[in-house]
Parts: sequence; structure tokens; C-alpha cells
Amino acid sequence: LPQVSKKEWIAWVEGRSAGVYELDAFSVSKGKLPSRPADFELEVGIKADRMDRLYLMEESVQLQITVSGDVHRNDSVDLVVEDYYGNIYTIKTWQKFQDDSYVSEWFTSPKINKPGYYKLTARLRRQGEVLRESNIAIGKLRTSTPTLSGHSFFGGHSHLSSSELDKLSRLGVSWIRLQPPNTTKWWVVEPSQGVWRYDISLLKLAKEKGFSILGVLGGPPAWASDYPENDVRNSAAYPPRKIEQWEQYVSRTVAAYKGIINHWEIWNEPDSGGFFRLPHGGGWREKSKAYVTLLSTAYAAAKGANSDAVIIGVSASHAPPDRWTSMVMEDGGGLDAVSFHSYPQGRLFELGRSPIGVYVERLRNVLRNTTDEPKAIWETESGIERARPVFEIASASGWDGYSEQEVVHYILGKALALMEKGVERWFYYSMGVSGRPD
Repeated sequence: LPQVSKKEWIAWVEGRSAGVYELDAFSVSKGKLPSRPADFELEVGIKADRMDRLYLMEESVQLQITVSGDVHRNDSVDLVVEDYYGNIYTIKTWQKFQDDSYVSEWFTSPKINKPGYYKLTARLRRQGEVLRESNIAIGKLRTSTPTLSGHSFFGGHSHLSSSELDKLSRLGVSWIRLQPPNTTKWWVVEPSQGVWRYDISLLKLAKEKGFSILGVLGGPPAWASDYPENDVRNSAAYPPRKIEQWEQYVSRTVAAYKGIINHWEIWNEPDSGGFFRLPHGGGWREKSKAYVTLLSTAYAAAKGANSDAVIIGVSASHAPPDRWTSMVMEDGGGLDAVSFHSYPQGRLFELGRSPIGVYVERLRNVLRNTTDEPKAIWETESGIERARPVFEIASASGWDGYSEQEVVHYILGKALALMEKGVERWFYYSMGVSGRPD
């Protein structure tokens, strides 16, 4: 976020139309900022003509260069085009600036002949030394873009704005999981008891653009949550006080979105302490029994409200995911498909030996031993933590994170491994976060 002053920031919210917009969360983290040199006010910027920066091969990329601050007449700006493996394709140079600011005319980027992602960097030089640089990423896509299909393997998490949906569509992503946005959560649709509100406009927009949607049910509002008095802040993580109210919420919500959402995941990561807690504590076995009560009730309520409803459950977040899955299946949870989440947690060495194929086989063994009916497996949340650009401004960890090349290698390898093992859906987290290379 651009910093306005020491205690103020600007956050842009893109809206499709007039109305009420609710911010799910906002946080500012304190970190160690790099020291500012004396010529800090000297700036160089680069801008593309599209927000999503995705272009078909035959489309031109329009760019603009901006220079401001204490600019000298002999300063120069280089535009460098390179892929994410460091191969430099072309360099364009501007020289002899006349005053303290310069904004170029819109111009066409140097030609790029191969599809893929490219980094465009503007470097401000003085007597050969690079004083400032700024970069953006653009994507060049093959002319034959995919036609969205509900049978696509690829899903993501993204804001439901028109521009973000168009970006996902151009990438061939055809599933969206609502975690976030929290459109179907209980605390959103019934913030006060008996006060129901369902906003289907943006979900209809996504449906009209060809997307399939995975809704997530969970998150009781404070009035319905069985939270202890000392943890009101996390009231949405506790089960409801009355199972009848949970049943009503599921039934009404599934009915309200019938035809727009037919796939529902019951709770997010119930094996974690962050998203599912018991008011009197307890281990995984106690949590499993509490979760199965919610799962079974939701299964019956959802099927009653929409006979086409597909229920996804388990949502295991701990690695390996088979232990939690085994408990839920043994305790009798009703579901049509099993979901799990995984992220690489360690340092660089983990990227080369992701055990995702082993995880899937262990899940299949659990299902063979606990049910006679075949169950599909979905990975409804996945990604790679600490991609490098997230830590460029401030980092307390002392670790720069993964490079773009490492991110690409990991994502591609994992997707192929999941496909090979017959996983039906894969939802990347997140696809609408600015400044990340994913």
C-alpha cells in the first residue's frame, strides 16, 4: 500500500456498482524499512495499459515511463525486457531530460515472440550508475485461449470484481472458491439473528462469465457462536450453540444460491486452531466428533435445499492430511468429496521433493478403509508461501523468500503430480494478490 504519512495508508477498493462494501480484514505489520538515501525523492516508474497485464500474442503492449525528482540533463532511463530465467531480450534507452519530471508518450513495448511471463524494468542511470529502478510483469498468452468449463482442473481464490474475473478467465482458471471472499459465511449472511442478506450480483457475474463456484459454509456470527467469554475476537471459529440454527443457516444459504452455487465445502480447515476451536478445549478426536456433527447436519440440510448440491468435507490442513481425514471418516461424516490443503513450509530444499503424490495415496488408502463409496479428492487450497516480492519492502525474517523461478517450478511440478494422481480440482491461493509472481 502506498504510504501517505507515518500513520496513514491508502487502500483501493474496486467496486462493480454503487452499494455497500464490507472490508473483511485490514492489518498493518511493523517491520524494518530500508534506510532512505539522500536522493530518495528521485523516482522512476513504468505503467502498462491494462490492469491485469495479460495480452494475447498478437496484441501490442502499451507502456509509459515516468521520471520525477532531482533529474539531471545527462541522466538516462533503460527499459529492460527479460523473462523470469534472466534472459534479456531487448533494451530501450531515453536520454537528455529537460526538467525535473518526465512522462513519456504511450509507446509499444519491444516485440516479444514467445508466450510466457516477462519482467519489464525501468532503470534510471546517472553516469552509468543505477540510481532507481521499477518493474512490472506482463503475460503473453497463446492466441487460442482456453474455453472455460466446469470440468476444468484449475481453481483459484480471487475478488469478484470484473477485472479480476477477466484475468482468471484469460488464464484458463474456471473455478472460484469463496475463502475469501467470505460471501457465503454465516456471519455475512445473518449478522443479526433473523436478519438475512444475500447479495447474488457478483456471483451471478462470475457465473455469467463461465465460472463454477465453490461456496464455503461456516463462521457463526457472535450471537450464534458457542465461544468462551475470553475469546470473543475469534467467535467465528467456534461451533454454533444450537445445531438447529446451523441447520437453518445451511438450508437457507444453499437455497438462496441454488443454480449459482452447487458445490459447498463445510468449514475451512477444521483441524487447525485458527479456524475451528472448541469452547472447552480438547484434542483432535473431540474436534472430529464436533466437526462431524456439523458436517452431517449440513449434508442433510444442503441436499434438502438443493438436490444437485455436492458436499465437500474434511478440509485437512495439517501434513500429512490422512490422520484428520481418517478420524472424520471413522466418525461418520457425510460428504461427496474429500478436500485437503498443503503448502511447502520449509526452505528451498522442500521445493524439490514435495510429497504431494504420497499424500494423495495415503488419502486414498483412508477412503478405501472407511467407505464403500468412491469419493473424489480435491485440493481446495494450495500455494507457495513467502514468494520474494512480498518481502521486498520489509522483512523481519532475514530470509528473502522464494525466487520467481522456484515458484514456477514448484507450482508446475505440483500441478502435474496432482493430475497424475487423479485429484479432480486444484485451487491456488491466492490469485488476486498484487505484487506476487504466482
